[in-house]
Amino acid sequence: MRLSDERWTATAILVCLYAIFVVWFCGFPMAPIPLTEVDAEAYRESFKGKVFEEEIAAHEFEAFMSNDDGRPITVTARVLFRDELKYPEATPEAVSKAGTVDEALSTLGWGLYSSAIPRGTTTLTVGSDPSALFRSVEHTGTDGEDEDAEDGEGTAAFNTVLQKWSQEYVMRFRCRKDLLDMLLEVEASGLWWHKQAAVRAVDVSISQPGGGSSTLSPTVLIQLFLLLVLVLIYELTELCFPESPDMKELKKLRKKVKKLEGKSEKKKDGDKTPSRNPSGEASDSGVKSSQD
Repeated sequence: MRLSDERWTATAILVCLYAIFVVWFCGFPMAPIPLTEVDAEAYRESFKGKVFEEEIAAHEFEAFMSNDDGRPITVTARVLFRDELKYPEATPEAVSKAGTVDEALSTLGWGLYSSAIPRGTTTLTVGSDPSALFRSVEHTGTDGEDEDAEDGEGTAAFNTVLQKWSQEYVMRFRCRKDLLDMLLEVEASGLWWHKQAAVRAVDVSISQPGGGSSTLSPTVLIQLFLLLVLVLIYELTELCFPESPDMKELKKLRKKVKKLEGKSEKKKDGDKTPSRNPSGEASDSGVKSSQD
């Protein structure tokens, strides 16, 4: 099928867009590359003395890197916002403090997205239904902080309560390395201080997309969805760039020529078929032979 010049151009643009998306979404090279021991040691050094080191348990950090297979991960974060801003006393003077909780959250959100988008990070869902955000947690003290016991060893009695989260985010990362790089960038940019001021508590869980099934993986489903959209756009280009009457007539003429050529070939094959005489021997029709 011959396409018009306009449809050829539209097809080339759609193919280029899909190729760019796949490289951005899956990374290059697309084959999973797990963290090496050299990479893990470099991240250990990078996280030393960082603010995130206080929030991440050492054994969880080591397990996070050792379990890396280079494949995409899904991060589910449940967030509880503060009612009033509360910047830590150690907040650097270079950090421009927000005036309200919403302003701090806006600054934090834009900063996170500006760091996530270049790494192909995708927000899968954002939930804010209170009925779906209750879970049982171990809670002590006020404002989400543990109270020291009288013995001075930091031991406190825990009470099981229902924790109501403000919002839930589910994000897909291309690999664990992207998440680690993003955390370091967030800390270096000063966004962590806005997070401390506006966010009271965070609960994060990490899982493998699709439960290990490549068919149900968001990576595959999102690519298929985009491919379907591009195919529909391609089909719609026929309405936007209809063929000219001359092109239609030319196609009809070509079909007629092909039919005539096919009939001519069949006729030639029939003429070349040798005829048989009554004795069963083949003889060429119209050819006479004589013997001297």
